[in-house]
Amino acid sequence: DDQYPNCCGKGTEFDPGEYICLGNNKFGLTKDGKVVYMTGSYIVWEPSNIKEGRATKMRMKRGGQLVAYDDQNEPIWVSDQSPGDERVSVRVPDSRLYMAKSGAEIRTPKGDVTWKLDINDLSDSSCIKTDDDQHPNSYGKGTQILPGEYACFGSNKFGLTEDGKVVYMVGSYAVWEPKNSKEGRATKIIMMKGGQLGAYDDDMNAIWVSDSPSGDEYVTDRVPDSRLY
Repeated sequence: DDQYPNCCGKGTEFDPGEYICLGNNKFGLTKDGKVVYMTGSYIVWEPSNIKEGRATKMRMKRGGQLVAYDDQNEPIWVSDQSPGDERVSVRVPDSRLYMAKSGAEIRTPKGDVTWKLDINDLSDSSCIKTDDDQHPNSYGKGTQILPGEYACFGSNKFGLTEDGKVVYMVGSYAVWEPKNSKEGRATKIIMMKGGQLGAYDDDMNAIWVSDSPSGDEYVTDRVPDSRLY
């Protein structure tokens, strides 16, 4: 559909290594036959209710559901059965698969959503709570992040690994670590009143400070009472 380049209608088939895409996000089959949602080269979601086996194709059915099949043409995953992270309602014939900014969804001809994967809804017990209910993904002065804790937005998170590394993660993959971090294990990150983030060891020695540029970040002068978003 040239009017809607990020959607697929009935009969659309995905082979291994093929995806429906929107920007850096894509939904489809990996080359080894896994149903996935990816950001860049990182897998951020796989269905929790998929059967064992390798999917050799995934098809958008006329009945309004997505089905992944193995090489015996047996279904190993159906979009509207036993949802885990997805929201599901009754399927409607001639629905279409769409990529959205925060996931993937199946919409009826009238535009109603019958299946939705929203990566911003994926729960993670390691995410810390905000101090501002109006801005749920921001953190003010005095906020502390301990090992294994993160500031989160959808499947993206920033914080400390269990072994004390400062990281930015997509799903379970660390995609960034500061180049200028000193040796040692960070036991906390603190959002300082002065407007910078600092990672400290057990003796409160700074092993990383956000406004000491390391090459990957954009840095200007710190401003007191700034927040982490």
